[in-house]
Amino acid sequence: MMKVMNFDWHRVKVQLVTFLLRNASSLQKLLLVSPNVYPHNVTGIQEADLLLVQEALANGKIILRESDAAATGPFHSEVFLEI
Repeated sequence: MMKVMNFDWHRVKVQLVTFLLRNASSLQKLLLVSPNVYPHNVTGIQEADLLLVQEALANGKIILRESDAAATGPFHSEVFLEI
């Protein structure tokens, strides 16, 4: 799971989300914390990017919340490799 705080639907942040959806094969869920649960005045964003985000919302890959829930705390892991 990956969490994006203060997601404001600006073009660059939508591009980041679509990049992750297209390229991060191990990404299971993406939590977007945004004061605007529904995008308003989204100018400059490609239609294909918006459709990808809407599809991910519909199938549960993206979770959109107005506030940060305590249940979604950080998950960190350390990996050590001996060479």
